[in-house]
Amino acid sequence: MGEAHAGALLLNGEGIALILGTRDFAASHQKLALLVIDVGNGASDGSAIHVHIEDVQEDADAGGGGIIVAYGDDFSVGRGNGYGSVRNYSIGIAKKIETEGGQKEEAIAAYKKAIDVNPYYSGHHIDLENAYFSLGDTEKALEEAKRVTELQPDSVHGWDNLGNAYERADKFDESVAAYQKSIVLSPTWSAYSNLGNIYFVHKRYDDAVKAFEKATELGPNQELAMGNLADAYRASGQKDKAMATYDKAIALAFQDLQVNPQNTGAMEDLAMYFAKKGDAKHGMEFIQRARGIDKKDVGLIYAQATVENLAGKTTDALRTLREAFSKGYPVKDAAADPELENLQGFPEFQAMIKQFGSSSQ
Repeated sequence: MGEAHAGALLLNGEGIALILGTRDFAASHQKLALLVIDVGNGASDGSAIHVHIEDVQEDADAGGGGIIVAYGDDFSVGRGNGYGSVRNYSIGIAKKIETEGGQKEEAIAAYKKAIDVNPYYSGHHIDLENAYFSLGDTEKALEEAKRVTELQPDSVHGWDNLGNAYERADKFDESVAAYQKSIVLSPTWSAYSNLGNIYFVHKRYDDAVKAFEKATELGPNQELAMGNLADAYRASGQKDKAMATYDKAIALAFQDLQVNPQNTGAMEDLAMYFAKKGDAKHGMEFIQRARGIDKKDVGLIYAQATVENLAGKTTDALRTLREAFSKGYPVKDAAADPELENLQGFPEFQAMIKQFGSSSQ
């Protein structure tokens, strides 16, 4: 088949193949974006047939139909999915590019292609929004987040997403307004928890307490909400309430751990709750258990640094922070974390913020 170019249409009697990007079909290590849009009269049971490069044109000519997915020189021809296949394939390509650390611009182009096929599906706009954020293009990311609420003005998820987008863009007032709109539509524990989080980040602890209290009222068995409320009590100087609420959060986290003994998220939460109560021994025990299960999770690495700092192990905390930053943990989040506030005066901490902060720009 040789080389095809973006936007080219290959027409035969049974189907149309759309080339999404310029690729040498014979290159064994390049991704091919070849889609068959109008399916032919081949199998319609959704089966997949693996073919080789030389067989692709022949299969299309034979009316195979469906979608041709190619990675390297192996092709998979899925049957009978039509335009939906084009959209799903574009999303698949975009996510594969992002996962494998490829050019983010290519991922954005693929997300846009999916939106072109169906501009009314909000999920693709959220995917594109996140891709723009990863590129640092905040304004375009916000445009996509707003588009979701325009498509679905009564969607709680859409307004929660917009609130999160504004939060990522450091637009406090707009974020609060979006979360409050979500609450008006459906006053759930998670909606109040989102509102409480934005108040907490901006150190409006009394407002955070009110929001988290409402969250625990609506979701009394939600460990995350209970832990958030304990944090807010602690930050607002209500020590007795904080300690009692941490105990409730710990009990809920243990319940999660009974359901799944390998639940590293529950272990991480337990580590943080114990550390914040002043129980360094149990805090370190649970974060080490979690890391023993998943040594690569950067969130767990950062949590270990936090637990070490709460335990007074400053040198260990700084060393673990460096590991977290080197593996991609957001420097901005660490710089604003009240649990690390005591480290901000250390030259080592400032040097890391400068080093990894500039490298992430």
